[in-house]
Amino acid sequence: MSECWVLREGLKLALDRDLKGIRVVTDSLASVQLIQNDKLGNHDLSNIVFHCRSMLMMLGSEVHHLEESRSRPLNSWEVSRGEMDGGD
Repeated sequence: MSECWVLREGLKLALDRDLKGIRVVTDSLASVQLIQNDKLGNHDLSNIVFHCRSMLMMLGSEVHHLEESRSRPLNSWEVSRGEMDGGD
């Protein structure tokens, strides 16, 4: 699942830039479920998932699922208005 790899790379970049407390969102429900599931066991992506969890903790962030209907690029105006969070 390439989404986990991409998420890990984004988290690495956030750590490199010391972006603490960022809101991490993805349209990959499977990735979110893997990261939030404590009983991962011997999943093929367990190393990547554990690395993502560790980086999320260091950033003081959580990963959230972005509904498919919201899965489009947001421009800065929408983000500043709070569109991503369903604001006014």
